[in-house]
Amino acid sequence: MATNPDAIAAYAGLLTPAECGAALVFMPGSGAGLGSAARAHGRFLLDADALDGWLLGLLLPGANHFAALATPNYFLAAHLAKHRPDLGVSYVAAPELAGWIAARIDMPHRVGLIGGGEMPAWLFTGLQAALSQTAWLALDAEAHRLRQAKAPRDLKRHEAAAALCDHLFAAVPRFLVKQPNAPRLQESLRREAYDQGCNDCRSWISYGPAGTDADIMAPDPAQLGAAASSVTVGLMLTLDGAFGHAIRSYSIGPAPAALLAAHDALRAAGDLLFNGLRPNTGQDAACRIAALEAEARAELAARGYSQGFAFRLGHALGYAYEDPPLSALFQQPFDRASNRGAQPGQTETLTAPSLFELHPSLQLPGLGLIAQGDMLLVEADANRWALKTPRDVIPV
Repeated sequence: MATNPDAIAAYAGLLTPAECGAALVFMPGSGAGLGSAARAHGRFLLDADALDGWLLGLLLPGANHFAALATPNYFLAAHLAKHRPDLGVSYVAAPELAGWIAARIDMPHRVGLIGGGEMPAWLFTGLQAALSQTAWLALDAEAHRLRQAKAPRDLKRHEAAAALCDHLFAAVPRFLVKQPNAPRLQESLRREAYDQGCNDCRSWISYGPAGTDADIMAPDPAQLGAAASSVTVGLMLTLDGAFGHAIRSYSIGPAPAALLAAHDALRAAGDLLFNGLRPNTGQDAACRIAALEAEARAELAARGYSQGFAFRLGHALGYAYEDPPLSALFQQPFDRASNRGAQPGQTETLTAPSLFELHPSLQLPGLGLIAQGDMLLVEADANRWALKTPRDVIPV
């Protein structure tokens, strides 16, 4: 593992145009409890995970490294001193951290802030007090746009994560036979993922026949077994800090005709998105994604599925699970249109190479929650799916 000097330099390149004499980058770890809201600046810039703690980095104009890195977590500092001495992380007690950072800044009139939305309120309040003559400028949107086009190193990692998803999906039938119980299936998947070098692996499981209120958060272990005719497995994992994310469905015994028909419809919707998410279309990304969503839902409606959409059709993927800024442009079916992430006057562009997770879904009486999810690699010449596992109902 090593730092990403090109990415750090790109972040630092934001400072001079914004008239910032310095910037602070807040970098929480994967275990900090932020879930899909985590932006993973630490994994992207430093190739380091702060685990259940966080790092605060000081960035100066023109640099390709951090001028200072600190954490108030003694055990994290000791861990990184042992495993990543190149980072030079300092342990600084929480009450002293704001002053410690302020002493290393030549009191510029403006300081940029990246990751401020993830920062604890007590820390930002302390920084405001320690730098009382300084104005603050959020640089998150600009930093996020720098991450949309994936570097070759990052694409290689995402493809390895996709291959691990393929490996786990291939193991699901064996696990189902041995452990016909949702929590045990999840534990088997987690252990297998860790054996393959995964940093973190989470899964959700839904099964039919079930009503329209299938619980993807905490499936009831008593419901999975002889009474189930289908199982949907969603995987969300990281390998070398890069996300892999996909969904596949399985039939226990012969697949019901209704299940096969629903999956045919989901595959058609996914193919529309696959073909339409292309760079340089001359259309703003928010408008393009909205148009593709409408086409995909119209395709589902034409096949008899005008209702029952379980969750949004996709999101961008990277070192963050919901890679900004494009993830916010995909609308959840249970949200108002005004919640779509593009702000008035703001435009976003689809670039290549970039990465999306596409997962059209339906929640249907008698079938439960079914979905197809795959990682879409948008490249300059063509799009391609990252996974090899067919988007079909897999027999057990």
